[in-house]
Amino acid sequence: MSGTLRTLAAQVWAARKNPTLLAGAASLTLRGASIVVSIALMLILTRTMGAEGYGVFAVHFSLATIAVSLIQFGLPQLLIRETARLQARRANSARQRLWSEANHIALGYAVALLTVTLIAVWFMPETARNYQRELVLLCIPLAVLMAQANISAAKIHGLGHAVLGQVQEFLLRPLGVIVAALVAVFLAKMTLSPRDVLFAYLASATLALIVSALLQWRKTAAAERSAPKEAPATKDASPSRLGMAFRLGAAGSANVINFNVGILVIGALSTADQAALLRVAFQGSTLLALGIFAIGAVMAPRFAAIGLANDDAITQKDEHSKRSLNAQRQEALNSLLVLAARLSAIATLPIALFLLLFGKPVLGLAFGAEFEAAYPALALFCIMRLYQSLFGSPDITAIMLEREHWVIGCMFVAVALNVALLLWLVPIYGALGGALAFVVSGAGTTTVLSYLLWRKEALNCFIVKSRQGK
Repeated sequence: MSGTLRTLAAQVWAARKNPTLLAGAASLTLRGASIVVSIALMLILTRTMGAEGYGVFAVHFSLATIAVSLIQFGLPQLLIRETARLQARRANSARQRLWSEANHIALGYAVALLTVTLIAVWFMPETARNYQRELVLLCIPLAVLMAQANISAAKIHGLGHAVLGQVQEFLLRPLGVIVAALVAVFLAKMTLSPRDVLFAYLASATLALIVSALLQWRKTAAAERSAPKEAPATKDASPSRLGMAFRLGAAGSANVINFNVGILVIGALSTADQAALLRVAFQGSTLLALGIFAIGAVMAPRFAAIGLANDDAITQKDEHSKRSLNAQRQEALNSLLVLAARLSAIATLPIALFLLLFGKPVLGLAFGAEFEAAYPALALFCIMRLYQSLFGSPDITAIMLEREHWVIGCMFVAVALNVALLLWLVPIYGALGGALAFVVSGAGTTTVLSYLLWRKEALNCFIVKSRQGK
């Protein structure tokens, strides 16, 4: 173990000037800054709005977040992949057609979602209509702006500017809300309401969209100047882009939808205070996810490099050579996955132990005494993330092996299980029931994917080495 760590450290140090590694480090730094900014924003809002006000905002922001996932369903992932591929081929016209098609798909999703929302608002009970209609209607333009900014950022990412493509989502948008909230509270002496915060998000999302559009225009012009000659047209052998977007969206959006559905169910079946407790607990546990993301960012290129050995094995005519090379590849992949799980656990364990031991006083000190009640939910989230760290990233591994159907199947089952548990547990336990439902479905997904990789692909994602076999 120590020898492997020293070898990995030596390789990272030797490749410290590699552009890909530097981009990965910059992306990781951006993600870390994003978590800090998100927690700072949550601290400001909970302190100024209280548990009930923050809970009302959390319910409606979860509605907007789900709407964003539905509008952009898989389009950012598709745009990153396809834009990079077309840019490498200097297929500028095909890239523009791809972007136009993605914009039309997003517009169609947005119109459909707006229609459903207007119908839902029309049939809302009279007692709730005056209080909630305006907030629900604010969520739709907010979702459209956020989704369009994310799509524009994905185009920038696909052109080879990964960090610029993430700045608006992870930093610019939350920082804009922080500035607006601080100005409103300390200069204008306002008492923030959920409507005020949603308007602040609208303004910040508009600014983020403008910045993303300007960056997209500049980087597209630069890319066309650097490769002005259009490559000869070739037949595009890629599968249906709409179908590909659906698969990518189903695999990438399920976790986001899964958690935010829990907030909506709590808002409907329990109280706003309980919704606030669940959101604070979940956001606090995101500190544990940074280590897993970091390990995945470092390991992904090595995983892909090892996979190239399979191509070498195919070209060998001697069956014994094929078996030998495939065995070497299998052993290398298993060693990498076990190392990734161990490093993930090492990165996650200290933060998890700290929050498990001192989470309650930290919540009270940071967010106020009324948020100490979020500690049981926070503890459950910490235990879930610690459990998941023992398996590394089985979902990413399955997608790299082109087993997206495993991920999609597990995610759909997880969402269905989560909703069933929410309807059962939330009326009884409130935020704790919502946390328990998400933990069971999330840990179950990790377990099933890890088992499928072990059983079908002879790959061991667990922290302890074991014998594999198909």
